[in-house]
Amino acid sequence: MLSRLFGHQKSIIRSYSSATDKSSNNKEFTDYSSAIKLEESTIRLQNAQRKCFTEFITILSNSSIELEKWKQKWHQFYEKHQYDEEILENLWELFDACILSMDIRVEETNLSMQELIDVRDSIPTSHKNQSLKSKINQAQVDVNELDKELNHLKENELKLRRKIQSSSNITIPKDLDRQRTKLQKQITKKQKLLNEAIVKFDRKQIKLYEQSQKNELTRCALLKEKLEEFVDILHIESDDFNQIFNDFNPEEELEQWRQNTYPQDMEQTSDSQKILKEEETGIPV
Repeated sequence: MLSRLFGHQKSIIRSYSSATDKSSNNKEFTDYSSAIKLEESTIRLQNAQRKCFTEFITILSNSSIELEKWKQKWHQFYEKHQYDEEILENLWELFDACILSMDIRVEETNLSMQELIDVRDSIPTSHKNQSLKSKINQAQVDVNELDKELNHLKENELKLRRKIQSSSNITIPKDLDRQRTKLQKQITKKQKLLNEAIVKFDRKQIKLYEQSQKNELTRCALLKEKLEEFVDILHIESDDFNQIFNDFNPEEELEQWRQNTYPQDMEQTSDSQKILKEEETGIPV
């Protein structure tokens, strides 16, 4: 089911390269772009659900108005002509009773409309700053900033090294030597901070992904629930809807999507759980 909705997506591994040592400090992270696409897709569907319910409520509202106009028009016709015709009075009254019975339909429509408004209003609104993409980008801010600062230090160190190499002096001038030593210490310190930030980001990203999967399960279950309520309120009997409704199991569908999209997760789940447990308890596992 989800594969039809979101397509079969393969996972990608992206490599974060340290600015200090691009050959030896590469750090691989799982690319969660497919999880981001899943979230964007279900949110898009949830937003569409809210919008289409709103449109249908408008249709019902207009329908009630038009039905009331229709009733008044033909009831007035009856009142105008009932005494002009001195034959078959009961038939004229039957005609009017049929017209006035539309009050029941209008009342039912208004009741359904109010129930649908309640369903529509119970659909959550998602905000961009709460998205998985936004949270991952925010979690990576420190890594990006430290990486930028480290690059700047290395560029300065490279310029200084070239300046020393171009010098005609046999020995390195003391002021340049002091600058070089200072820069090297700054680079070492900044590299340590960057490495620590990378570890924190790696763990944070895993936690964000795991939480996003819980959110997706909740969102998919809610989407299913609201569609059922829509059909029930309108007393619609559809064998096709009932069949698809019964076939769709949010938990099973999401688990299948996860296995298809992140097969390495099946191997890494225990490691992820260890990381999360360490974060919660502070005790190494």
